Amino acid sequence: MAMAFEEKILLLRRYEQRVYSICLHLVREEKLASEAAEAALVALFGDPAFAAGSEGERSRSARAAAVRHALLLHSNERGFDYARAHG
Repeated sequence: MAMAFEEKILLLRRYEQRVYSICLHLVREEKLASEAAEAALVALFGDPAFAAGSEGERSRSARAAAVRHALLLHSNERGFDYARAHG
């Protein structure tokens, strides 16, 4: 059964601070970290495996999403075209 919208929000709030902290550690700039964390949380919201996973799986997914979005945003800010380099 799919998780309700409100339940997903409550679940994501448990990971919000950690996701932001990881992003901030990687990009070292609050504005970029905030943008990356938001993108990571939106991605997790849309991932049915995140909602259905165990606590450990969700923790790993949240960490991976934070790293992925922080590095992607940071590289874009520095003019690196990730899509062109990995396309």
